[in-house]
Amino acid sequence: MVAGNPCYSGDSGLPLLPSSTNPAGNQYNRARQGDTPPPAVVNPGANIRLTVGNCYEADVPIVTNTPDAIDSPRVTLPRPPTIDDTTPPPAATAADLIRIVVDNCYGDDIPLSPATSVPGQNPRNRKGQEEPIPPTAPGETIRQIVENCYGPTSPALTPRPSGPPRTRQGEPPAQPGVNPGQVIRDIVERCYPVVPVPDITAPTNPGVAPLIDLDPIGPLSWLCDMFPELPICSLFPIGPLIPDGPIIPTPPGGDDCKEVAEGLSNETVEISSRPDEAAQGIFYVLESGKKLVCKGLGRDGGLEPPPGDWDKCVKTAVECIFKPYTTGTWRTPGADCNTFYIRGQNSTTGQICIENCQGGRNPIYEYKAGAGARNVMLAPISNGKNGSGSFLKHNLRVCTTDTMGNYNGGKVFCEAGNLYFNSTSIQTYTVSLGGASVTFKCRGVLDGNEYDSEWWVDGFTGSLPASGTKTTYTFNAGRRQLSVILEVTGAGAKDHRYGLSPTPDKPGYVNTGPDPAFYVLQEQAEGSVPLFRFYSAASEDTLLTINPGKPDSRGEGIRAFLDAYGYTEGQLLGYVYKNSALAGKSLRADEEIQELHGYARRGSVDLEATFNSNNDLVVTGSGSGKIKVEIKWDDNPNTAGTAFDTLTCGGLSFTRSGERGSASGMLDVTGGNTYTVSGTNYGVSRKNGNRTLCLKDNDGSDCNATVNLGGLETTSLSTFTDHKYSTELMAVKETPVRYHRTRLSYKIPLNPVSSVVISYNIIKGSAGYQNSWGVAITNEEGNQIYWARVIEDNTTRDIETTQYTIPYDVLIQYPRKEIVFFLVPDGNGGLSSGQDISFTYQNPGWKNSASTENDWVFFSNSKMNPTESQGSSSRSKVRYNGNNWQWWEDLLDGDDDYDDFKVYYEYMMPGSDYKYDGIECYVFEEPSPTPIMMDVIVREQCEKPLFDGTFVDATITRTGCGSPLPVSDSTYNNATVGKCTGPYVIEINRNQNLKAYRSATLQLKAYGALIQAPESEDIRFQYKLKKNGVVIHEDKLEIRDWPRVGADLGPQFSVADDDVIRFEVDGPFRGPASGNTSVGFILYDVNDGVFEKPWNVNLITSPGAGEAVGRSRTVSNDPVSVDTGSVKKLSIQLWDHISEAWTDKVYVWDNGGQLNTNGQNGQAASWNDEYYGGNQYADVNYGGNRQIVPGFYEGGTRHRRGHIMSSNIDADDTWTDRFVGNQFDRGIFYNSLFEHARGLLCRPDKKIDILERGYYHLSNTHGFMAWFVQYAINMLDDEQSEREDLHDDIDEYYAKGIVDGNANGYPMGTVVTSNGMYSKMSFMHDYILGQVGNDESITDVGGNAKLRMAFWPYTVTDSQYDDNSDDDENQRYGSGIYWSCAVECFDVIDGGDSYQVGQQFEMQWPPAQKQKGKYQNESGSVTPYYPRDEGANVPLPKEITPANTVGATDRIARRFMEDTYTPREVFYQESHNRDSNLWYLCQSERKVDRVKFKITIEEIQ
Repeated sequence: MVAGNPCYSGDSGLPLLPSSTNPAGNQYNRARQGDTPPPAVVNPGANIRLTVGNCYEADVPIVTNTPDAIDSPRVTLPRPPTIDDTTPPPAATAADLIRIVVDNCYGDDIPLSPATSVPGQNPRNRKGQEEPIPPTAPGETIRQIVENCYGPTSPALTPRPSGPPRTRQGEPPAQPGVNPGQVIRDIVERCYPVVPVPDITAPTNPGVAPLIDLDPIGPLSWLCDMFPELPICSLFPIGPLIPDGPIIPTPPGGDDCKEVAEGLSNETVEISSRPDEAAQGIFYVLESGKKLVCKGLGRDGGLEPPPGDWDKCVKTAVECIFKPYTTGTWRTPGADCNTFYIRGQNSTTGQICIENCQGGRNPIYEYKAGAGARNVMLAPISNGKNGSGSFLKHNLRVCTTDTMGNYNGGKVFCEAGNLYFNSTSIQTYTVSLGGASVTFKCRGVLDGNEYDSEWWVDGFTGSLPASGTKTTYTFNAGRRQLSVILEVTGAGAKDHRYGLSPTPDKPGYVNTGPDPAFYVLQEQAEGSVPLFRFYSAASEDTLLTINPGKPDSRGEGIRAFLDAYGYTEGQLLGYVYKNSALAGKSLRADEEIQELHGYARRGSVDLEATFNSNNDLVVTGSGSGKIKVEIKWDDNPNTAGTAFDTLTCGGLSFTRSGERGSASGMLDVTGGNTYTVSGTNYGVSRKNGNRTLCLKDNDGSDCNATVNLGGLETTSLSTFTDHKYSTELMAVKETPVRYHRTRLSYKIPLNPVSSVVISYNIIKGSAGYQNSWGVAITNEEGNQIYWARVIEDNTTRDIETTQYTIPYDVLIQYPRKEIVFFLVPDGNGGLSSGQDISFTYQNPGWKNSASTENDWVFFSNSKMNPTESQGSSSRSKVRYNGNNWQWWEDLLDGDDDYDDFKVYYEYMMPGSDYKYDGIECYVFEEPSPTPIMMDVIVREQCEKPLFDGTFVDATITRTGCGSPLPVSDSTYNNATVGKCTGPYVIEINRNQNLKAYRSATLQLKAYGALIQAPESEDIRFQYKLKKNGVVIHEDKLEIRDWPRVGADLGPQFSVADDDVIRFEVDGPFRGPASGNTSVGFILYDVNDGVFEKPWNVNLITSPGAGEAVGRSRTVSNDPVSVDTGSVKKLSIQLWDHISEAWTDKVYVWDNGGQLNTNGQNGQAASWNDEYYGGNQYADVNYGGNRQIVPGFYEGGTRHRRGHIMSSNIDADDTWTDRFVGNQFDRGIFYNSLFEHARGLLCRPDKKIDILERGYYHLSNTHGFMAWFVQYAINMLDDEQSEREDLHDDIDEYYAKGIVDGNANGYPMGTVVTSNGMYSKMSFMHDYILGQVGNDESITDVGGNAKLRMAFWPYTVTDSQYDDNSDDDENQRYGSGIYWSCAVECFDVIDGGDSYQVGQQFEMQWPPAQKQKGKYQNESGSVTPYYPRDEGANVPLPKEITPANTVGATDRIARRFMEDTYTPREVFYQESHNRDSNLWYLCQSERKVDRVKFKITIEEIQ
């Protein structure tokens, strides 16, 4: 299997299984240098076979590994599988069904041989056996089909050999490459040539494009997604025939499913835009907002496909081959030898995109024609009663005339008026406004016992003055005096048009500004929809829409409106999103999708339309207009008749065609008239507030057709009609305008339509200063200020709701600039409300002499504020809470409590004669930067890494930040963000060092950020990068200012051999009471063009002190105030890698000694003295008495304590009742680590007699670890005494500790530190509690606890073991196939001094090591020792061949010796003893189940 590529698995098919490292279990002959057979001639179709076959083979069964299964990969010598010739061939598969697809390519005379798949037909190949005739593979049928269609191709493709690629000396010669993409293009074009498709029958559904029905193998849209240039893709859609409009499936279970299905078909229902609700099957009715629940329906109303559909499988597999690295989510693997990559092996272009990978965007420019004309708007009830707050805080504006002064029919309802009105009579008033005369009307609207009001401007004559001119008019509305404000609005334009170039594409238009109005996608992405432009010559108006209706989009859309008012010239501008939740993949890391708001200046009508009890259309009101009538049907004419055949509504007529379809039209209507609806065949009911007719057939009560009423429009559109679009919200009083989440600024529209109105209410804060608050217009970077005014000169008082206006004539001077707020600390000493104000730029930051904080002025855009080097505690001086609260800090070096000044405000752009049409779609505010591509290169030469390791993730948790109280009406005075004053509770890898092995030029880069909640953006921290103690780069910043992925952090720097670079992180200094964020770093080798492994810094703020987990001590100035001490009592748990859970605790150590863990202290199993004493597996050939002949064991391995065992050992060693409820209850097994020939090799420390110092496999002879049982030893004379003498000699050195002295102690024997070992059948390693990995040597153990752990591998037999049989085959001499391990707490060398109860430490054995690390000098005395310590002089071969033992004539023995292994790690058998054996681990990390265990501190002292 190629490392890192899940697509290729050699001959094993899907799913993928790791290749066996056991030569005895390997089914594939290894290709050896010099004897590789020449490649066979490629037969026709081999290219596609190679392209597709590498990813999957059809019908390959999933292999389940069970420890006791005889064919398990864990089995050393499994029995041959039984061939079952009676198994019938499987049913026809997708490979057979594809004949239907390609039938036009092949004649009936081509014979096709069937493919069979008989279990057991491929027995394992063994040396000397004749190769069986290979059976027909499951995919051979399709190969034969393809070969009959395609001729030979050149050059020939050769299959990739199975197994991981092996590193060879030198680079192999370049091989001629074949482009797989071109191969499949050629194949498809041959089989599907472009041919004219005759029109045999008239379409049953007009407007529906023809499709190639490729069922039953499913749609092939993925093919055209990858190869759009194929001629077949431009001909017509590919896939199963789909009728016009959504298909209403048979609804799944649920009360609302029927209504949801119907609503999806007529586009009155949409699935929730919230992903969490969508996942629960929640839908909403568009008009009423009613929530519906129906699980099982897809977004478009189709039933969700069941998992495992063949077409989905094919699509996924093919995309796996052809589309790696295209999503921009690639992360480099670490520079290690466990997973290494051949350069470019996973790429299709040799490059990957690492930044700006979201695809291209089209700029959309705004043009305008004509100067337009001014209009009048009215602000009703603008006065307050008896000094109370005015109604202006609601930002209500009324504009109901066109620019000619004619009333357009609209009225504005106001939820106020009871203080002023006492009747419903219409009141008319005429007011002079400059040279114009304006008439407005109002009346009371009775709501129960109180009056609301209704307002409209009835018209104006004469010449209006300049935009922004106002006048106030006061009158008695019935109960008391009432004031209104009349204001002249901006001129706008006669028509706004949108196009792709800076130069207008139609005569008579000019560009509104040099910058684009917004951006759209160049190519369609998942979830996006087309955006069309239409133009009406009659009304001289341009319109944008994502729903024009068929044939441009599904369903009717607004096609009736377009046709009725003469909109043509449809043009595709690009692609946008209808649902903002789907836009995530197209956004940069620091970007938000933008709402494209639609505005329309057109006439309105005073009409309403509904269906009456006779199902006829009734229009009420005055005047005339047009109404959209739309009909949809899903009606099988062969079942219970049809709901209608031809239906008429007034002057409209609709004729049903086909089983499913839709149609629409615009009907001319006049108030007071009724329009007959006729042509229904059966029952009719009304829905949706009498605006929908439900037409039924002769069976059931479901709607087989629906007639829906749309909006009412004027009879004709005047030339003053104008549609315009903006990413800024205007002319809406209910919805607040969005601010930029990072700059806390508001964007001025490209072409504003009204003034900005800021309503505000100031609440006195805790400041001692008389602060001044104002507003300014700046650029995005904040280094230019164009306009600034003081809103309130003194905010240290409560101020009732009032308003401030930025005039329209100011806004039009600064299109696309930004509006920010500012605070002048103690500015009332020199400032006045409403005055102009200027500032002096300090790069960065701005000053004004009115400020008492060293003249500094604070802005909402933090880029405009002073930095830490300028004396500021933080660049952020304001907190925006929601859309309406600003909380300010008024001190340069303050407490960051944000309670010095608080204001509730509303930012709006109400009014104008443009009416809000809602959100048309979602677009982008910024262009797409050029994608940054990089060669697919990762460190390949594992013997020459740049550093001795990699930086690893760091985690810091601190308490005492901000306020622990949530924001509410009663706690608004408490800021949620503030300085951190509490202790650190977790600090892991705060400081890290790497040592360079060679020279390089490097660049530190940002690698993204993960923010759990908005308040986490305020977490402030600091990082430093040093070389040899000198700072290269440092920065102190907030998370909100973290740069985008790939941004350079500081300058480039160089390293040379033995240079040490150090990464340090400090903080959090400031943040919320509870926050969590993570920022990423990565080092880039500039010269080699490769990345090192990225790492993250996790910053957490916690509301209270907690226990430190996974470390030894708190390294901070504010240690945790909890009880700490030295280790007294410990427990152990094992990780079950099968069930992925921790075992129950076993208590192993207390008060300086081992606990008895044999059937007590949490462990049911016992260390079996007889089994571990060496008598259980004695050779029965010597008298048949197992108690006479000792085995290969030192006699003292019995009586162990302080251990946890990974399997349940019975008194006789049998293993029974292994399954309870299909669960393993009797063992955790490590065959991948210990099994013979898996790659765990021993090099003995000393030659003993005929025991050589070669390399030997770990053996399971006689049930225990027995590396010392070599074939040479087996060649001794069959005399018991001779073998006993040899083993006594071995034990004298290799079991020196356990044999000599302290026979009755726990643990028994003595520790050996040199010239021998404790035991030849156990491993030992010293662990420091709190040290994460082995990235740095420990030079000071003071305060750190150290444990000495012993690991005892052993085997257990399966259920076929017969303890009472003397038969060699059944006895098997202890060759059990299930490897277990006992983990013993041998000693607590140091109890430490800073530990807490409950701390847990996860560890593993063998401990993972760096590939080239040098941990300490060989003369160092700090354990654990590693063979890689400097001066240890340990051989580190590139390849290992097991020793050629004396007298090894056995065929299996020779095969084991002939294999070579690549060592990846080396360690001592006893980490405290450099004279212990060396062990080489030759397995990659992903193939080894290490012994993972967890230590918990139960008591301290």
